[in-house]
Amino acid sequence: MNKKKLYFVFGGEACGNHLATNLLVWAGIKKGTEVEDIIKPIEATEKDLPIVYRRSFPHGGVWNKIDDFSAVVKLVKTNSECPAENEIMVIVPIRSWDSAINSSLKRGHSGNKNQAIYKLKRAYQDIFWEITKHKLDYFIFSFDEATRNAEHYLRHFYEMAGIEITNEKIKEISKRVTNENDKFKQKDYKLNRPTDNY
Repeated sequence: MNKKKLYFVFGGEACGNHLATNLLVWAGIKKGTEVEDIIKPIEATEKDLPIVYRRSFPHGGVWNKIDDFSAVVKLVKTNSECPAENEIMVIVPIRSWDSAINSSLKRGHSGNKNQAIYKLKRAYQDIFWEITKHKLDYFIFSFDEATRNAEHYLRHFYEMAGIEITNEKIKEISKRVTNENDKFKQKDYKLNRPTDNY
C-alpha cells in the first residue's frame, strides 16, 4: 500500500480524531487542520501534498461533507496518474462510547447524554455515507487499542495508512500516546486541557 496524497480523519466528537491526526503529523504528513485550517482546502497546492484534514462530526456544529473539500480533491485528481480515489484515504476513529460520551459531556460538546448518543449515531451514518458516495478507501482507527498498546498498534496504523516508518520512529511516537480513557474512572476527575491531548 502506498502513501496517499490526501488523508481525511472523520470521526464522532471525542472519538480520537486529534490523536489519529497527530499520528500522521508525527510521521511527516503536513497538517491542514487546526482550530482554523492552517492550509485551507481551497488554498492547498501540490507542494502541500500529502496533507491531512481533520473533521469531527459535527465540527463546530457543522456536519461536513467531502464536497466541502472539493478544491483539494480536485487538486489531487489533477496531479495524479491514477484515479483520485486511490490517492485519498479516510481514517475513521472509533472509541468506546462510554468514554466518548463522558468526554463529549465534560468538554461541553453535548448538553446531555441523549444528545451525545444522537450525535455519535448520526456521525457514523454521515461518515460512511460520504465514503460510500465518493467510493473512497478507508480504515477504522481504534482509539482504545492505540492508547492501550501504542507501540504494537502503531505498526498496524502506519501499515494501513501506507506510511513507511522505522521501528525506532514508532517507539518515539508511541511515548507521546497516553491512555485518555482511564481518567474517567478517577473519582472527581476534572478536565485539564493541557494534559488531555485527545
